[in-house]
Amino acid sequence: MGTSKGYGMPTGGAWTPLKSEASRFVKEIGRAPSGSASPTHASPERLLGRYIEAFGGSRKVSSGRGGGTGGRVGRAAGKAGGILGGFLSSVSSQGLAATLREIELSDLVGKSAADVASGLLDAFTDPANTLDDEAVRTALSELLSGMLESAKTPEEVETVFTEVINEQGVTKILADFFGKYLYRIFIRDFYEGWQKRVGAAQANQKLREVKDYILSAIRSKFAGEESTNKNWSGNDGLRLSQEIMNDTLFVFAIAQ
Repeated sequence: MGTSKGYGMPTGGAWTPLKSEASRFVKEIGRAPSGSASPTHASPERLLGRYIEAFGGSRKVSSGRGGGTGGRVGRAAGKAGGILGGFLSSVSSQGLAATLREIELSDLVGKSAADVASGLLDAFTDPANTLDDEAVRTALSELLSGMLESAKTPEEVETVFTEVINEQGVTKILADFFGKYLYRIFIRDFYEGWQKRVGAAQANQKLREVKDYILSAIRSKFAGEESTNKNWSGNDGLRLSQEIMNDTLFVFAIAQ
C-alpha cells in the first residue's frame, strides 16, 4: 500500500465526528452503495466529507490555511500545483525540451522517463521536511511517473508527455494531483490506527475503497474541463492552482 506512518490527530470540534465515522467505516465489511444516505452505514463519501470539514473546508485548505497540522495543510500542494500548471501549459505550447531549457532544467533533456520525473519532482517541490511536504512529493511523484509510464526510451519521453497533456488537459491533471494529495494525507492520518484496530488486510481494503472513490469522483467532476491556455505565470498560476484544488476538494466536501 506504500503507506506513511500516522500521527496524533487533533481532538474536539469536527474531528470528533470524523473519528467516529472513520471507526465505523473501517470496521464494516463490504461497501455501501455510492451516494448512500443511510445514517447507519459509513461510506467513503461521508467520511471524506467530514475529513474536509475537519480541516476547515475546501476553501480554507486550498488557500493553504487548512487546520489540524499547524494551519499549513494545502499550502505546499497549492504552490506545487501552480508550478506544475505553468510547466504543463508551456510543454503543451512549445514542447518539453524547449520548456526544460527555459526553466533551466536543460540537463533533463534527452534523459529517461525516470530521470525526468525525478528531476521535475525535485524542481517543483520542497524537501520532505514536514509530513505535508512528504504528502505533496509522494502525490507528485505518482502523477509524473504515471504520465511517463509508457515512455520506454528517452526518445519517447517528449512525445508521451506532450500527448498526455494534450489529451487530458492541465485542469484534469492538476485535479488528479490534488486527489492523490488528498489520499496521501488521508493515509497519514488514518492508516496506522486502522491497522492496529482491524489488521493490515482490512485496513488496506478500506483504503482502496477510499482511493477508488476519490479517483472516480474526480473523473466524473472534471470531464471536459480545461485550462491549458490560461495565464499560469506568478501569482496568477498560484490562484489558478488554488481554484482547481478548491474545486477538487469541494467534490468531497459536499458528499456528506
